[in-house]
Amino acid sequence: MLKVSADYLGKTLMKNEFDKSNVVIKEYDIPEEKVKEMAVKVILAKLNTEGYKNAVEILKKFKVDPWTSELEVVANQFFNDMINSRNYEIAAEIGLYFKLSKEKTKKSALAAWENLMNQNEFVKAYEIKKKHRLSNSATKKIASESYKFCMQDNRMDMCKNLRKEYNINISFWQLVIELVKRFITK
Repeated sequence: MLKVSADYLGKTLMKNEFDKSNVVIKEYDIPEEKVKEMAVKVILAKLNTEGYKNAVEILKKFKVDPWTSELEVVANQFFNDMINSRNYEIAAEIGLYFKLSKEKTKKSALAAWENLMNQNEFVKAYEIKKKHRLSNSATKKIASESYKFCMQDNRMDMCKNLRKEYNINISFWQLVIELVKRFITK
């Protein structure tokens, strides 16, 4: 009976039906060890199919230890694959949640942040900066360039946000120009 209920649990996890999963665990009284075993199997399957967001969600929800030897190997491989294919944002997420090399994770987070800043996705870039604790010294140059771009493009609210979030120092006259432009563009 335990094997059947554990298999059913695995199927619900594969379908991302977490509410159902919780019901199955409680109703069939599946031991925590068996739950984590099934969670590891599903995480491995999801990482191999690049369903990494669901894998991360399962990892957090069921408090699975990312240092399980199987998980560590597959997560490292997936992490390296994402770096090689320049999917830095995914690599940074995997590195963070699977507790992989801090240095490589920070580098991929910084690369993801730079890509997002260059694509003018400032809000998402700031979320990565906060989540990965990227230093102001590493982000200040590109943030300043983005500030200048937003000034030229008359995106005054974004200028203000960039200035505050990245502690961009501007002269008194630059601030006056920003304020005047803000009132003119409204």
